[in-house]
Amino acid sequence: MRRWIALTCAAFIAAGIATACNTITGLDDITGRECQTAADCPEAGECTRVSCTEGQCAFEVAAREPCSIGACTADGVCVECVSDEGCVDELRPVCDTEQHRCIECNTHNGCAAGKSCRDGRCVECWDVDQDGGMPCGVSKPICSVIDGRCVECDFFDHCSNQKLPDTQCWEFLCVERNCVPTPTVGLPCMGGICKENGLCSPVPL
Repeated sequence: MRRWIALTCAAFIAAGIATACNTITGLDDITGRECQTAADCPEAGECTRVSCTEGQCAFEVAAREPCSIGACTADGVCVECVSDEGCVDELRPVCDTEQHRCIECNTHNGCAAGKSCRDGRCVECWDVDQDGGMPCGVSKPICSVIDGRCVECDFFDHCSNQKLPDTQCWEFLCVERNCVPTPTVGLPCMGGICKENGLCSPVPL
């Protein structure tokens, strides 16, 4: 602060305007002026711009101007976005103007066929306990809360009704235990030969 005061006083004196600059307050003891131009005022942060009005430093919000993580709001806060234009990631092209963050969607029309917009994400399903839910089909009956897609399983109990004799849930698939977790393509398993997808495939006769 003292450095700014000293520089401001020096600027006044160099300009031949402030001849009695007080190095403690930074004001001209004669005119009471704090500054002559905006250059005499200190930096006020990335979301404000400084001007000099009637000799006093004024700070005005620079809404929508760029800042370190995106743009400035009308309140002078640096946020990720204030409009869709600030969302350059093709996976998150929409700006949530309330939360000021980029999201995947804000309407169902923003999602591909077979998906709906839920909490800013395009999902295949959601929990039946929430707003009636959006259930999955028979082949992939489990709704993964992680990414909102239909899967065979996300917990080992989900594989207990499979026809395979000894199964576990591996990467959302019900697979034979001796085909995972290490790559075992081509090795024998309880039902035949391990395939690339981790499933134990019967050996043709």
